[in-house]
Amino acid sequence: MIKKGLLALIVSALIAVPVVANPTYQFTVSELMSFNGPIAAHTNDSDATFAGAYNLGGGVVQMVASSVGPLPSDVGNLRYIGLGTNVDLTGETSLLMNLKNVDDDTWQYKLFAGGTESGAWTTILPGETKILTLGISGLGSVDAGFMVGNSVKTDTAYTNVTVPAPGAILLSSIGVCLVGWLRRRRTL
Repeated sequence: MIKKGLLALIVSALIAVPVVANPTYQFTVSELMSFNGPIAAHTNDSDATFAGAYNLGGGVVQMVASSVGPLPSDVGNLRYIGLGTNVDLTGETSLLMNLKNVDDDTWQYKLFAGGTESGAWTTILPGETKILTLGISGLGSVDAGFMVGNSVKTDTAYTNVTVPAPGAILLSSIGVCLVGWLRRRRTL
């Protein structure tokens, strides 16, 4: 009886988490694949150019920018890769991206939505993965995505963006496992 109660409590908690969580916007694979490059690059001579988005499967999209130069003093205007135009953020309270630096250089990243940026640059070492979040509210359809820069040299940036599977898949899997467990115990 205690096991059933504990299991019911865990399943209830997993179901309740998405209900009480703040609305968080995450780009879909198709949105990442539709990005077509920077809108407003800075005035440095080594402006980056968007080299493409590549679907690696499994919810992973690789974003590539070439000729990424040193971070300039007007870094607030940097718009390199991962840029979506007219992204509908109505009713959303945060923007989240799971970024992995798959290059052999260290890169700095920021999220942006409309005129809002995520503050200080986040450094991601080669092979490292970090989740970046940006608090947003009251926005409609705006330009949104992430910026990338390198404080050392001009190079090409390779970044993987992971789009997590919907929570429904997790909940469905839990439900199937629960039904199987109950059937095995012949209590269903």
